[in-house]
Amino acid sequence: MQKDGKTIRWAVGNRQVKVNQQTVMQNAPLLLKNGSAFVPVRFVAEQLNTSVEYMGSKHMVVIFKN
Repeated sequence: MQKDGKTIRWAVGNRQVKVNQQTVMQNAPLLLKNGSAFVPVRFVAEQLNTSVEYMGSKHMVVIFKN
């Protein structure tokens, strides 16, 4: 993933994430299931200077630009 000069790289099944060449440890690894990638949304939002909100009534996650 990339935004505003910041790059985030994952390896499937690995909890280590590279953010602009710095290694960051996550609680959960990137998962692939049925052709879809599952990543920690809040971590991605924070790293890309956005915010995330869970709308429970709609079972939906929304990411907002800051």
